[in-house]
Amino acid sequence: MGPDQLPESGGPKPPLEPAAHTPNGLDALGHDPSSAGALPSCVPAGLAHHHRYRILELIETGGMGTVLKAQHLFLKRLVALKIINKGLVQNRRMRERFFTEMQAAAQLCHPNIVAVYDADVVDDTSFLVMELVDGVALDKVVRHNGPLPIRQACEYAQQTAAGMQHALECSILHRDIKPHNLMLTPQGTVKILDFGLARYLTAVAAADSSFELASNSTDFVISDFEEDAASNAPNLPKTVVGRLTSRCMGTPDFLAPEMAQNLLQADVRADIYSLGCTLYFFLTGRVLFPHGGTQDKIRAHRSATPTPLRELRPEIPERLAAAVDRMMAKSPEDRYATPADVIKALQPFATSERGTVLVVDDDPFVRTTLTAGLESHGFTVQVAGDGREALDVLRNGPPPQLILLDLLMPGMDGYQFLQERQRDPALAAIPVVVLSGIDPNIIGQITGPVDYLLKPIGIDEIAKGIQRYFAKK
Repeated sequence: MGPDQLPESGGPKPPLEPAAHTPNGLDALGHDPSSAGALPSCVPAGLAHHHRYRILELIETGGMGTVLKAQHLFLKRLVALKIINKGLVQNRRMRERFFTEMQAAAQLCHPNIVAVYDADVVDDTSFLVMELVDGVALDKVVRHNGPLPIRQACEYAQQTAAGMQHALECSILHRDIKPHNLMLTPQGTVKILDFGLARYLTAVAAADSSFELASNSTDFVISDFEEDAASNAPNLPKTVVGRLTSRCMGTPDFLAPEMAQNLLQADVRADIYSLGCTLYFFLTGRVLFPHGGTQDKIRAHRSATPTPLRELRPEIPERLAAAVDRMMAKSPEDRYATPADVIKALQPFATSERGTVLVVDDDPFVRTTLTAGLESHGFTVQVAGDGREALDVLRNGPPPQLILLDLLMPGMDGYQFLQERQRDPALAAIPVVVLSGIDPNIIGQITGPVDYLLKPIGIDEIAKGIQRYFAKK
């Protein structure tokens, strides 16, 4: 048993286990474990034998390109290497613009943004080297677990807005904010993917009227809607505008109305709209306009009203629903002006401050270990050696948000403490999580706990269990 943990146990499971396997042979992230050792056919010979990077395995393939896990041969650092689809960098001029945008993205340095390390071209194939994030995309988290707890959803949106604000201060927009581009690490940090790529496509389309995507784009639909969009951007052909709005400029479920009306003039408020759609998805488990095709959804963003948040989830506070509505206002002038304004609006509903936990246990080692472990996870910790000391702490100081209680203690034990707590309405309002080595099926009914954690259990699992409770509030 190490100095930073209690004896290990199963404990609560994380929200999504990447190692889990589905019936079709893919893991929970949609990867094929059997293919990890084979290089995909899209890797050119020059990259397969690159002098700086060793390709390890395929991570995913998407509209922008193929993402690989690789290792920097000299630094021994694991990275994510994205091979950009050749249709997006068809000539020297486009490649130059691509590297210009990647140079700008590489200047971003923020804990909520995936870092850009390098960009290069080999065998006429452009690629981007990024920070390798150990995590799960938030769209998968929501689809796996359902709607997020209110405070957790707002915290993730706040973290995203913090990364967006840093980028804005560096004069960089994202243009494709959506849950698929937000990675959640095991530590609860949200990291934004693909800064610079959607912006690059917009810049190329504006500068080069001959720019078109590959003809096998299955998302491409020409309609009167594209003609209307083309009238707002007369220097672009209809086919360019159509493909940019339906594929390159972001998933239609999260696309700001002005991105289809005039993609050349959209500012940070378009990203705020997309973040509002993303927060709506976090809170409800569904997109704003779930029915219809690509063009139907783009039209709906322009003129339709989504189902109100509180109709889908009545416990959402009115002020929070109003904040999300403002983020998703049809007109940019009616939205928050900056991501910093969004952070401020969501602060009352987020979990950025972990809160205070009162640890009640007679064992000094357990108290010391729990204090160190919980503080490392951002909690403030109070301690008491038995139930009587706990009552003194509760009555003489600022109350904690949660009590972590052992049952068997000399002096006043956990059972007696719970009985005393029930006699005082102010104390009874403070929730209790029992942490004990006694099987709850043996001891019978306990007065008041909101949860029960069975020893032995690791510190990280205890922190996750407590944080899940805070996130529900």
